[in-house]
Amino acid sequence: MPTQTHGLNQLTPDLYPHGTAIFSTLMQVAGAIGTALFISRMSNSAAAFLQNSENPLDPAQQLLASIEGFRAAFALGLVLGILALLLAFFIRKTDSKKSNQPAVSSNDQG
Repeated sequence: MPTQTHGLNQLTPDLYPHGTAIFSTLMQVAGAIGTALFISRMSNSAAAFLQNSENPLDPAQQLLASIEGFRAAFALGLVLGILALLLAFFIRKTDSKKSNQPAVSSNDQG
């Protein structure tokens, strides 16, 4: 949420609704992509574990494969979390009162 606030502070007040709509859309899309990414990682790791297993039909082996899949998904989450933390250090504070509106010259006032 602080990143969203920081991003919206870069906009002029008349663009706040558009910025909020874009952020909401991006959060939904990123959530769907993230879910697909983690489930794919979990499924692929579990399948690889079962492929190397002596008896893939054994319920104990299937449970171990699921645990291996969860471990791989959480490891991916840890890597992405550390990456996000490192990127957070590069966010610079800017003046939120700065306006991007062009200055009105005396010739434009008719």
